[in-house]
Amino acid sequence: MYCMRRTGILLRDMVESDIADYLRWETEETEWQLWDAPWMYEGRSPEQCERELREYRQALERRVRDAKACTPDDLRPRLEICLDDSVDPAASTHIGGLGSYLIDDEFNVDDASGVHRAIGLDICDMRARGKGHAATAMDLFIEQFRARGFSALYCQTWSGNVRMINLARKLGFRECCRKPGLRRVRGAVYDGLTFELKL
Repeated sequence: MYCMRRTGILLRDMVESDIADYLRWETEETEWQLWDAPWMYEGRSPEQCERELREYRQALERRVRDAKACTPDDLRPRLEICLDDSVDPAASTHIGGLGSYLIDDEFNVDDASGVHRAIGLDICDMRARGKGHAATAMDLFIEQFRARGFSALYCQTWSGNVRMINLARKLGFRECCRKPGLRRVRGAVYDGLTFELKL
């Protein structure tokens, strides 16, 4: 299993037991949804929620299979954030995840032909918040891309997500694109933001 460690944080490949955590975070411990693309969660019907939850579970199962198929030298587009509290990485306390995706020159998500790599994270376990884990995890994730010769990385959020904005700036990201009025969240309008980190 691929792992990276620093200052009490372990990043590792996804394992089967992580699926239960994600399903709990999607249906019970959902506070994180107020910050990570909250517009995706507003106004959904119960039927839509049920369908999306089935699809989400299938996607999680694919992630586990994909992680098992990776070799040690493969770039990890996604890693799980855990506390480094067990000799067995699979048994470490799972608190969230990091992911990456492709964006185009206009900073739109484009996993088919995007040319730039954007990264993001969620600390879903509220007990793990406010302890510096997000900064440690994101900085460690960035190291993986730096080691593979990436010259820049991006992250995207909305202007109401002050914690993500502050984290991006703390790690050296600089705002490179602002799309005014792109997002409507809880009845208010916010700008879409993209930040760039030169590596």
